Amino acid sequence: DDAFTFWRGLRDAGLLEEVVQEFSAEFMEAMKGLQQRIQELPLQLNDAILLNNTVQNFGMLDLVKKVLASHKCQMDRSRKQYTRDLAALEQQCDEHRKRAKELKHKSQHLN
Repeated sequence: DDAFTFWRGLRDAGLLEEVVQEFSAEFMEAMKGLQQRIQELPLQLNDAILLNNTVQNFGMLDLVKKVLASHKCQMDRSRKQYTRDLAALEQQCDEHRKRAKELKHKSQHLN
């Protein structure tokens, strides 16, 4: 109730738009700085706190879960492709070994 009264008072005084604009500018600056810093390793504690607070305060946990699920799906597809590629390579190796064995056997008969 106090929060509502505070923000309504700002609006009634004609200051809410300015506050929101200032907040938006500050928030965008913070996010730009964060984007630049996360390119570096390791992740800084302050940045982890900023991310955590942002996700919690703006209800973005579902967005994080969506990104994780998408990444998992991509990793699963990559793993399946890797498994298929590996099986194909193993089959090729087996065929080459078999062919080498046949050639060795033929060369022994010729000698």
